[in-house]
Amino acid sequence: MHLNSLRGAFDVEIGEKKFPCLINMNAFRLLTENEGIKLNEFEKEMQRNPLGFIPRVLYWGAVNHLERAGKSAKTLPSFSTWAAYTCENEKRLANYAEQVVNCMSPPTDKKDKDKDDPGN
Repeated sequence: MHLNSLRGAFDVEIGEKKFPCLINMNAFRLLTENEGIKLNEFEKEMQRNPLGFIPRVLYWGAVNHLERAGKSAKTLPSFSTWAAYTCENEKRLANYAEQVVNCMSPPTDKKDKDKDDPGN
């Protein structure tokens, strides 16, 4: 049983600095409460506006990490600066998008995977 399978932790590069990012249910709560996006609209929002949505998920993941550590989110750059850096490198943005999608997708059950993949 997975109590919180929607989770991912990684660093986000903003200029010369790296910011730890923790995407979990609390990060999604922060995103929904602060951005007015409903949880059931995430997939649609990702397809409609990936250049806006991915940086927002990353940003609230960084806020989440800081708050869990008892630190202030004021140490983060403004969201506009954050988005400018996360969107400037296509490969890095694609990597972040993949990590966000992985955080939003429940893990596959290993037993089910083994049934589908008998091996060579």
